[in-house]
Amino acid sequence: MSTFSLSPEELNNIILAGEGPTVEFKERFTPDIAREIAAFANAGGGLLLLGVADDSTVVGVDEPLRAVEERIMNLCRNNIKPPVTPQVEEVALGEGRVVVIRVPEGAQKPYTANDICYVRAGSTTRRARPEELRALSFEYEYTRYERTIAEGLTFEDINLARLQDYIEQRAPGSIRINGLRPVDVAVSWGLAVRKGETALPTVAGALLFGFHPQRMHPHWGIGAVKLAGSELASSIMDRADIEGPVDVMVDEAVAFVKRNMRVRTVFPPGETKRVDVPEYPLAAVREAITNAVVHRDYSLTGRVMIRIFEDRLEVQNPGGLVGDLTLEEVEKGGFSYPRNPIIARVMRDWGRMEEVGRGLVRIRKEMEALGSPPPIFESTKREFRVVLYSSIH
Repeated sequence: MSTFSLSPEELNNIILAGEGPTVEFKERFTPDIAREIAAFANAGGGLLLLGVADDSTVVGVDEPLRAVEERIMNLCRNNIKPPVTPQVEEVALGEGRVVVIRVPEGAQKPYTANDICYVRAGSTTRRARPEELRALSFEYEYTRYERTIAEGLTFEDINLARLQDYIEQRAPGSIRINGLRPVDVAVSWGLAVRKGETALPTVAGALLFGFHPQRMHPHWGIGAVKLAGSELASSIMDRADIEGPVDVMVDEAVAFVKRNMRVRTVFPPGETKRVDVPEYPLAAVREAITNAVVHRDYSLTGRVMIRIFEDRLEVQNPGGLVGDLTLEEVEKGGFSYPRNPIIARVMRDWGRMEEVGRGLVRIRKEMEALGSPPPIFESTKREFRVVLYSSIH
């Protein structure tokens, strides 16, 4: 039997917190739990507690653990495709025994139970919609890198205070009231992985909560340059190597563009008060830079590059569109299949992006409102590029 040593106190805190995206209660074993196991495997993993009622009452499990574990493993081998191997243990809680099934995040998504794909929606399990099934297929093929270990970094490289603040924002009371350990939450959310007795930050965890993720991975930063002319050979007027967590990099990159772009003064028709018009709409600039940092392929060694020419601004990131997404689909809007879904989720929680698939639409509208030429979007297998033309002619 595989165990992971969950203490009665830790289990009681989990039960008190109630069901959620990563926790499900069941009074007893039934073959229907295959749906929850598949849904957890399709997400970031989760805990299935047998012997706990929906209202958090511990009713206990009467069957011997060996018999329950055998039924669980048979279910995971025969009813779930690809097969899943959870960890199972028994924890005594009061007068009852609770069987805890820890389902790991699957590495071969999408997973099905009885040939049906299931996902978690809050504290419930439901059938995956067609677009969710497509997203899971993308996630398996293209988005695994952000969940891998950030080589050379340890959990000491993580800003624990910042991580705790985010956990409390996303799951209020989980640390202060229920006593969950930040490292355990980080593992369950894909921000860290366990290796033996220690936890190590993932690529996503390091980029979101690391003190200095570029210490071991300098290519994760941004290179920014202001050029005197319209060619790469033009003389350099300003440059910056921007590093830090993803949100800090976005802010510093936007600040670099702001200090290096021109402003023209106009007098609107019939008005005597002048109005300052920026060379580029900052909302479009921020959107382009955020997309580049969040959606880039961090497994490639290139950096996000920002180049300010005399007549245009270019934002380029390593890695083109994922899967079979076309540029036409993305420009039209409504398609949101991020290469780095964990990073995208946290940035959305921080109010830094919407994650609703309208980023390029917004850039186009912002440029149009400023009276600028339409932007250009280019995608190849190796890179994605946004070109914003200057409003100052």
